[in-house]
Amino acid sequence: MKRYSADWLDQYTPIRVQPRKLAKEDYNAVRLGILRLNNPLHLELEGIRGLRCVLNDTAWIFLDGYKGELPLLAWTNFQPRESISASIDCELRLYHMHAGLLISKSLDALQNTINGLLREKYGDIDHDEIIKIER
Repeated sequence: MKRYSADWLDQYTPIRVQPRKLAKEDYNAVRLGILRLNNPLHLELEGIRGLRCVLNDTAWIFLDGYKGELPLLAWTNFQPRESISASIDCELRLYHMHAGLLISKSLDALQNTINGLLREKYGDIDHDEIIKIER
């Protein structure tokens, strides 16, 4: 299995690199998935055929499952933030001329997929309830 990381991405030249602010809901959902499910976390996204992603501490890489797992877009260079309730500054790398069309849809699908996996593993969670994390 390939070891997908920000370093692995360096072998590909992005078409465009943009500084972005990632919404706290998106970042927190992925961090929770990485912490509670697996790191790195390999997913096939619900609702977007052929789009796979690999999530780890340094990069969220979205891959084209039909084209030899070439990167389509990647969120990298996550900056420290003041609190869990703050958005996070990062870098968005686009590797395909139409990758920009996937940004919003891929983040929504990512959050839905991770939330579904967490529900399967832990059941429905009351967000006011503290749960024990198995290690």
